[in-house]
Amino acid sequence: MSAVNLLHPDTREGELRAWWMPFTHNRYFKAAPRLIASAKGCYFTLEDGRRLFDCLSGLWCSPLGHSHPKVVAAIRRQVDTLDFAPSFQMGHEPAFHLATRIVELAGRPNDRVFFVNSGSEAVDTALKIAVAYHRMRGEASRTRIIGRERGYHGVGLGGISIGGMVANRKMFAPLMIPGVDHLPHTWNPAEMAYSRGQPNWGTHLADELERLVALHDASTIAAVAAWGDDRQGMLVRQKLSDLPAQLQALHVQLLQRSARPDHIRQSSEQRDRAARRCNRPR
Repeated sequence: MSAVNLLHPDTREGELRAWWMPFTHNRYFKAAPRLIASAKGCYFTLEDGRRLFDCLSGLWCSPLGHSHPKVVAAIRRQVDTLDFAPSFQMGHEPAFHLATRIVELAGRPNDRVFFVNSGSEAVDTALKIAVAYHRMRGEASRTRIIGRERGYHGVGLGGISIGGMVANRKMFAPLMIPGVDHLPHTWNPAEMAYSRGQPNWGTHLADELERLVALHDASTIAAVAAWGDDRQGMLVRQKLSDLPAQLQALHVQLLQRSARPDHIRQSSEQRDRAARRCNRPR
């Protein structure tokens, strides 16, 4: 018997064997499982009665909390009416209503919505759309994707390729898509720790985008995938607006922070005012 078994004895290890769990050390987990029995609002309840605050909103997919009465009622009504409908050459009205609502909320009524089942599938689909878009425009040479070191874009082969998670890239290197380059990551505690507002250090990291475009030539770039919740993400957006006219045609997929598109159009004066407010003594 292992040390884990001695500390947390559990006789159900055999019953848990069949499910191979993602991002989990399966052997240790099944020797000492942490099983969720129910959820309500912002809390999970474990089998032993302990309550855990769900600080991740499930896996970033339950922002309204768990078992909200209105959500439960809406799901029940839909399942009673139509539990599944194929989307190949067919459709159903609620999906069209949802797509329309999404573009309205995003303030981009001329855009389109492509529904997927996960973030990993969304990233791989976005990469395919970007490459296909350029090919249909007669620019089939635009196939190169620029990602970022330490970036996480899911567990699909496209997301692993443009991501910068070393363990994933090492394990699946033979399967990754070719023609991918990476911007440097922004993790530097010595320069950025305890910053209020946007840190002063890091502008030069965004300049790396220009270097990569010059290295590979702008006519080969299909998309740039960069996290937006950090200084580099913001500066990459600014840098794109500063690129020469021949680079403006880059079809850029900038992930995250899409809920605040006006942020990327802020003038330098607006950004300076915001920075002064953040650094004002309280």
